[in-house]
Amino acid sequence: MIQLCFNDDFTRIVESNNNTLWKTKEDIPLEVIKYIKSKSDELPIYTELFNDDGIFIIHYCQKCFQKLDENGYCNKCSIDYKNRLSGGIYIDDIENIYTYPMEIYYYYFDIVGIDIILYRIKESILFNPKISEIVIANTFIVKNNGLYDINNEEFYDYYGRDIFLDFYSPSGSYVYPYNLEILKDTMYKYSFIWYGKNYLENNPISPFSITREPLNNKNFEYCMKNKLYKLGFTLSIKNEITFNKKYLPFLKQNDLSTDEYITLTICGIYDVNFIKELDKIYCMFDIDENKTKFNIIKEYFDNNNIKYNLLYKYFDYLEYASKLGYNLQDKKILYPVDLKKEYDKLVKQLEVINNKKNNKKIKLLSTILEINNYEDDKYIIYPAHSVEELIEESKMQNNCVKEYIEQYGNNKTQIYLMRKKEDPTKSFVTIEVFKGKIEQAKLKNNKDITQDIDLILKKWEKTITRVI
Repeated sequence: MIQLCFNDDFTRIVESNNNTLWKTKEDIPLEVIKYIKSKSDELPIYTELFNDDGIFIIHYCQKCFQKLDENGYCNKCSIDYKNRLSGGIYIDDIENIYTYPMEIYYYYFDIVGIDIILYRIKESILFNPKISEIVIANTFIVKNNGLYDINNEEFYDYYGRDIFLDFYSPSGSYVYPYNLEILKDTMYKYSFIWYGKNYLENNPISPFSITREPLNNKNFEYCMKNKLYKLGFTLSIKNEITFNKKYLPFLKQNDLSTDEYITLTICGIYDVNFIKELDKIYCMFDIDENKTKFNIIKEYFDNNNIKYNLLYKYFDYLEYASKLGYNLQDKKILYPVDLKKEYDKLVKQLEVINNKKNNKKIKLLSTILEINNYEDDKYIIYPAHSVEELIEESKMQNNCVKEYIEQYGNNKTQIYLMRKKEDPTKSFVTIEVFKGKIEQAKLKNNKDITQDIDLILKKWEKTITRVI
């Protein structure tokens, strides 16, 4: 082991003759080794699944590698991982469980002379049988403005370049929590980080949440003293927050992260499950927090027994409905009773619209149907010429004619548009023709046509040439 000190002219750090720094695994105290072993033994294995709906985390039992149930329980081994699902041993594919080593990092504070030392310890794990290898990856001197890597003689500035990737670990990092009181007489004395040792026993952390934030973030002390441990250990000085005391009783009863607290202040909903699900998807959508009525959305979900984990699907639905020109002022559209059914319908419509073959079919068919064009002193009637024209007609008329794109392209029905000659760009009547006969003709908002328009359409219907 070595101890560091300045050289005689104070130009660089050198080794001291008084050896007290760890250099190899053999220098690590037995209680720390036991902590590392017990921590990695109790964690589940997890992988991430990507699909069209987003990212899903799947947890597996470390003993039998079977998938855990939704409550984090292994039915085969009767092991309950429920309280340890916030962390885990990451693997890209469970099929590789016997092939590639997985890594977990641990941090340990020590005091050497006047310096705060932070050890970064790496555990590499192989299974079948389980083999664990422990090495000291880095030895840092903790400073107010960064971390000095003793072995590599490199300084990591908290406020300089983005150093997140230098310390990123998909399996997370853990701090040895049982000796944090040694920091009481150091520059950590006003952080009260040792108050959070019970939280740190079971939750992974970022190295910045035990260095940069306690030393520089004024909110960290507030969180520790109010027992808001998850909030405190997820703070980021790059995203300063302001605490409102009105939320404090709710925060003390519920374990919220910083991002979840920000979501609470945006939505104003005092429901921890709603907040957590909204937080997961909030950054994925362009949500106008001033216009979005979160309380009504929650009420809509509750009244229709929709689970909050489908919030992402609801905001997807709103985005699709807007693209397709649906009237989101209509509450039946804004809050569909059967969200999944209506969502799937919109997805299908978008697939149809984005299918270039449908547009080609409609353009070709419309040129043939032009033989049925009609014109008099007041009105014109002509076939819809494109997908875009059907979508625009649906927007202007507030009807569902855009849902006929595929049928129209395949000539299973035909769509004609009636316009006033004095304003030919403005929709007036939407007409569906089936087998040479008018199936339906509607004004805006699906209102019935007037008697004089009905007479004109009956006259035109007699001239329609059926196109098979």
